Amino acid sequence: MQRPWKLRSELDVRPRTDIALHRATPSERGYDAAWNRVAKRRREADHWLCQPCEREGRVTPSNEVDHIVPIHVRPDWRLEFDNTQVICRVCHRHKTLNDAKRYGSSESRVVTQDQRCAREEVLRMELPPRCAV
Repeated sequence: MQRPWKLRSELDVRPRTDIALHRATPSERGYDAAWNRVAKRRREADHWLCQPCEREGRVTPSNEVDHIVPIHVRPDWRLEFDNTQVICRVCHRHKTLNDAKRYGSSESRVVTQDQRCAREEVLRMELPPRCAV
């Protein structure tokens, strides 16, 4: 009599070849020695504290540095000191999701009209976000 279920060892499990198995390295994504110098200055300037948390009255130490306007939207601001902030992992995750909704992700090929408008608005900015404050 045949079992109505299969053992794990009997399953035909093959690795998927249709998905990307390797994300680009940090240096391939633009995080090189020049970026490391900017990030170090930003950590010192922000006293190693998450800026979104600090705006909400929380003190959260962090060593992550984020581009306020994503690189794929303003590549010319990649090393712009005033386009950076220290950010904790939780805030970074939320910001990345919000940025993807607002501008589209760096990997998305389809951009909505609202995302296109948001990108154009940022491209019209003359100064990075922290200069405008």
